[in-house]
Amino acid sequence: MPALIAAACGGFGRRRGSLLLALQVVSPRRSHGKPLDDGEEPQTHQKKGVSGLKKRLVCLLLSLAALLTLSGCRSLFERDYYYEAPYSGDIGTRSDTATEIRNYSMLKTALTNMITNHTERGEFRFSNYNGSLSEDLAAACFEIKSEHPLGAYAVETLSYDTSYVVSYYVANIYIGYKRTAEELNSIVYTTAVPDFDESVRAAVDASAPELVIRCFASGVDEEYITKLVRRHYYDNPVALVLEPETEVTRYPTDGDNGIYDIRFVYGVGPPRRDAMTKTTESALEAAAAAMTETEPPLLALEAARRLSENCAQSDGTYADTVYGAMVLGRADSKGMALAYRALCGALGIECTVVEGLFGSMATEPHFWNIIGLEGEHYHVDVSALAENPAAAFLLSDDALWGRYIWETTEYPACDGPLSYAEVAGVPEAEPPEEPAEPAEAEPPEESPEPAETEPPEESPEPAETEPPEESPEPAETDPPEESPGPAESEPPQISPEPAEPPPEGEPGGANEEKTP
Repeated sequence: MPALIAAACGGFGRRRGSLLLALQVVSPRRSHGKPLDDGEEPQTHQKKGVSGLKKRLVCLLLSLAALLTLSGCRSLFERDYYYEAPYSGDIGTRSDTATEIRNYSMLKTALTNMITNHTERGEFRFSNYNGSLSEDLAAACFEIKSEHPLGAYAVETLSYDTSYVVSYYVANIYIGYKRTAEELNSIVYTTAVPDFDESVRAAVDASAPELVIRCFASGVDEEYITKLVRRHYYDNPVALVLEPETEVTRYPTDGDNGIYDIRFVYGVGPPRRDAMTKTTESALEAAAAAMTETEPPLLALEAARRLSENCAQSDGTYADTVYGAMVLGRADSKGMALAYRALCGALGIECTVVEGLFGSMATEPHFWNIIGLEGEHYHVDVSALAENPAAAFLLSDDALWGRYIWETTEYPACDGPLSYAEVAGVPEAEPPEEPAEPAEAEPPEESPEPAETEPPEESPEPAETEPPEESPEPAETDPPEESPGPAESEPPQISPEPAEPPPEGEPGGANEEKTP
């Protein structure tokens, strides 16, 4: 037994002192103290020896365990062990919903789909990914949130975390929204400008307070939308009654395409607008029924005259609307132009509203119309018709340009042969009066007025000082002639001089005598 223990401990190659201690513990000693007597039964002694041996073996094992723990043999228990067993957790569901991502384009598409579906949390699995996962995740999240129209409009926060699972990476995506799912679903998508225009017009006709629309075509911006709404109002002044104010916000602020959040402000509530529309329609119908002419040129002139006679110039409330011109009877140039547009439309005459500038310096905002007659176009300014019809009805571009300024590319060219004189049946001599207002700029022609400084011509006035002509009177003092003496009988020649005062009146003569 000692040899067995020594071999075991020697096999482990550990400390010599520990081995000696083990040998001492298990060395054969008679634990019962005395040798066998001659009369003892060997068998009985054998049983006690076996029992003692068992006890010794137990002590040996315990001692051996203590030795292994306290000695260098404990390194046997410090090794790493690998154990493999089937995973019993719930991973099947997450694996089914994870989106496979292999490149940057797929990553952006997956993020966009999450926003479109208003998904708040998603799981992306990156296996055999082509690129730098950490850099691409950061770049894609920033691009989608800040530069993509949908992300800029709807996303408040976008974050992620990643983990490595066996042979692939998993990214958990978290999105916080500033728009509801209903708002995202209400976005109108258009691919061409005509479709975009039609959607905006439909929203205004329906008195919609807001329109969120995405356009993939270029050429659309905030200014374009504002002009589009204004032009639609000019073409439908009765149905809309009041011009809506337009507020446009673009998401993102720049880029090839974007989402436009368009808000319309109508000034008054729907009930009030509806009442104004009905009243205006009634007035328009009555005005159209009162017309007597049938020929388009004469009909256009009659409509302009009636409107000019029944509408006073004003800049008060609703003066810039057809309601002010046809119902209230007062309007400015804009209100009259809108009313003439509505009246011509009711009479079947092509008519459009022109927005431009007017005045000697062409700096004042002004409105008038362009009408179409027999395939030609002409300018008509109803607000100036009462003052000078020949200078306000059926004018060409050349006749109007200078006093009026407008964006010629946005309106048809006006060069028709008709004139006010021909349609109204007045003498042709009147047309020269058309450029009367431009002729006001005749300070150069007034320059001859300095000729009024005709002091040179008035210089003959000094001739009124005809003392030189009276100078012959000194000739009367011809003392040399009087010197002949007997000629003193000439007082009769002097006497006629006193005779001159009587024509001035005898009192005058008396006064003259007193004056000396």
